[in-house]
Amino acid sequence: MKIKILLSLSLFILISHSFPEKDSSSREVLTAEESFKISIKKNKNSFVISMNINERSYIYSEHLSLKGGNKNIKHDIIGKKEMISDDFFGESVIYKNNIDLIISDYHKYIDKVIYVSYQGCLENIICYPRITKKIKATKDKNSLISFDFL
Repeated sequence: MKIKILLSLSLFILISHSFPEKDSSSREVLTAEESFKISIKKNKNSFVISMNINERSYIYSEHLSLKGGNKNIKHDIIGKKEMISDDFFGESVIYKNNIDLIISDYHKYIDKVIYVSYQGCLENIICYPRITKKIKATKDKNSLISFDFL
């Protein structure tokens, strides 16, 4: 009897390891930093905050904001919106792939801290808590602008 159980268990283990797993990368949990990469640059007349969103991740449009102190910063968003239904917030408008937040009145924010806040998920696997990044733009004596993440 013990031999039958042992043989059955061995056969089960052998069979379960013989079949290839489905794409394991589709189940891999990413950190928020891996899901959302942020950079900022100055264009001719604006600051552009670029958000590179991992192909399996997304950001909720209603949880995306730009602030300078306690005030909202007027900005435009370039990126594709989609309507989804997810396990965390139900029907929601999201951004996938890459989006750009464009601040036209950039000169107002030199030597001030800009707060970029967002919340997103990794395709029904994990929903990240709200994330806030602080960015400071400074101008040197040669009028060159640089950006620091604080």
